[in-house]
Amino acid sequence: MHKNDLRLTALLCGVVAALAAGSASAGLQDGLRAVERNDFKAAVKAFEEGVPKDDAECLYQLGRLYFYGLGSTKPQRLTGIGWWERAALLGHVGSQLELGKVFREGLGVRPEARQGFVWDKKAADQGSSAGMKAVGDYYRNGWSKEKDLKAAAKWYRRSAEKGDPAGLMAWAKLLVDPETGEAPDRVSAYVLIQAAEKPSEGFTPDRNAAADARNLKAEMSQKDLEHAAKTTVADVLHRYSRLEDYQEE
Repeated sequence: MHKNDLRLTALLCGVVAALAAGSASAGLQDGLRAVERNDFKAAVKAFEEGVPKDDAECLYQLGRLYFYGLGSTKPQRLTGIGWWERAALLGHVGSQLELGKVFREGLGVRPEARQGFVWDKKAADQGSSAGMKAVGDYYRNGWSKEKDLKAAAKWYRRSAEKGDPAGLMAWAKLLVDPETGEAPDRVSAYVLIQAAEKPSEGFTPDRNAAADARNLKAEMSQKDLEHAAKTTVADVLHRYSRLEDYQEE
């Protein structure tokens, strides 16, 4: 798929979600429909109607248009980041997540994990499962934070509790990681991976889950598999509920 097609696909995912919400302002609705018909100049004009009103969703959509370079010869990342920052300061979760990724990965700016953490944590604190998973990654990998696998597990668990396949997979991998110093919990990991493989409301199944489940299954005893068959994600969440008491720095 061409890079521009990928950018458009990413943007249209947000378009569909915003239109489905049904509470969009007139300018936002006009802009989203313009995106659907690939009329990006009209989309920019429509979204700009929301700027004086501090319409966070309009600001977010402007950021996506500029950052991904739709309707122009190349991405204008700094301009896009500027719109996202305005929306993020208004509490827009999608913009906070975009900024977290931008600073974490150095997309259009110098990598700055500390700044990325700030935005991802804000999204997590507003209930974003993606933000929770991202916060876990900072602790798991030691990005701007002292490496803390218990803290990572805590945030992965929170993401998994919301049914996010990314959180389920990240937590499952941590449960069998020898670096934790704990005995591998293959039963719980297997249950989580199987859950990540299944469709759920608001989430796309993890495309690697099936293969990971097969690989883990090969390492499990028949007794473990029988135990896993009787175990639910809720059981795993309850088993590790003590993680909520852990205080990270």
